Amino acid sequence: MNYTNTSSKLLNLINKIGTFVLMNLMFIVGCLPVVTIGASWSGLYSAVRFTIRGESWFAGYKEGFKT
Repeated sequence: MNYTNTSSKLLNLINKIGTFVLMNLMFIVGCLPVVTIGASWSGLYSAVRFTIRGESWFAGYKEGFKT
């Protein structure tokens, strides 16, 4: 029999949504002091880039925030 594993597709979707929610929360926390809006934006951009490449989004956020 050929079973399709729909639960793994659902879990992958939930995982991606959760990742983007966490990235946005990090962005908002980084923007609280108005001075760091630029650094927070750069961190969010790097996190999305790292996620697309399949790497750790948190490492990308830290790298982008520092630069």
